[in-house]
Amino acid sequence: MVPETESVRLLDAVLEELDYTALLRLYSAKGRKSAVPPRILFKIIVFALSEGIYSLRAIRRQCQVNIQYMWLLQGYKAPSPFF
Repeated sequence: MVPETESVRLLDAVLEELDYTALLRLYSAKGRKSAVPPRILFKIIVFALSEGIYSLRAIRRQCQVNIQYMWLLQGYKAPSPFF
C-alpha cells in the first residue's frame, strides 16, 4: 500500500541497519511488556520528527490515520500517547 518511492521506506531501510543493542538494554524484562517493540517505536519517532511532529499525542494520531505510520507499525496497535 505504501509505494516503493516513499521516504518512509528509505528511512526504514536505513534504520534497520542500526545496532539496537543499547536501546534494548534499556527495557527491563521485569516491567510491563511494551505493546510495540522498541525498534519500531524508534522508527516511528524518527519518522515523526522528520515530518516536524513532536507531540506524542500527535504521533499516536498519525499511527491511527496515516498509512505510512501504519506501515511502520507492521500490524501492531497504535502506541499509547505516553509510550
